[in-house]
Amino acid sequence: MTSLDKLRPAAEEGNIGKLYDVIKDDPSIFVDKDSDQFLQTPLHIAAAKGHIPFAVEVMNLKPSFAFKLNPQGWSPIHLAIQNQEKRMVLCFVNTNKELVRLKGREGMTPLHLASEIGDVELLAEFLTACPDSMKDVTVRGETALHIAAKNKKYEALHLFVCFLRKNTEVGAKMLEYKILNQKDEDDNTVLHISAVNDNPKELQLLIESVIELNSKNLANKTALDMTISEEIYNLLSNAGAKSGSQVTDPQTLAILSPPGGIYQANASDNDVNIISSNSTNSSSLESVGISVMSRDDFVL
Repeated sequence: MTSLDKLRPAAEEGNIGKLYDVIKDDPSIFVDKDSDQFLQTPLHIAAAKGHIPFAVEVMNLKPSFAFKLNPQGWSPIHLAIQNQEKRMVLCFVNTNKELVRLKGREGMTPLHLASEIGDVELLAEFLTACPDSMKDVTVRGETALHIAAKNKKYEALHLFVCFLRKNTEVGAKMLEYKILNQKDEDDNTVLHISAVNDNPKELQLLIESVIELNSKNLANKTALDMTISEEIYNLLSNAGAKSGSQVTDPQTLAILSPPGGIYQANASDNDVNIISSNSTNSSSLESVGISVMSRDDFVL
């Protein structure tokens, strides 16, 4: 039994009076707890049960407990999400917005957990408080978009895409491109996953973004290769998607036409990887003899 176990009854009840009764008997009860990498704290217990006043009291006394992982790899805010204690979750975010980016087991952040269960209200609060949380990935290279798609949470995915599209911060377009085309451990983008989900509405949402239609995974497959229905296949095909065997790898293209050079016509001009139809970055025979670098590349 650890010294903190004496606080368990108070935490389970959310009883601040009992908390201070224990502190009175053991004034140093919170001392030297930061050295423990994994620790079940009274804040974990209170967060899981939604005891907001007690949790706030503990955070005031020991702010570092909000960032502490228990032996199962979860922080108090993670437990609050898992136990559907939404008001408790928002309390944590209001106390410290960086908690939205706190990585727990397998690199899962609160944003990832909310994406997994499709809680659009929480996701909106997280993105408003900490937009950079969109950049975080799990140990499997998954973004919140990957997780939403894998769990078939269309509303969550729709929220992410709209947020990226409407973001007006400096570097927003680059961020949108990077996140939408992020690859997981199998080199699947969210489009690969969506192709398997067989949800035309979800797929159309991604097609109309700046996602690369012909990105290949480790199995050398594009999203078109992953389709399981004729409707999804036709949607991708009509948007310009091709199978992996028809797509020239970017590395090969870089060798054929290095940065700063002049685009050369070749037999694969009709098969190169392209971005979705609303982008202006697709390659075609019209590019022959034109500098590979964009106008922006010449601006210091």
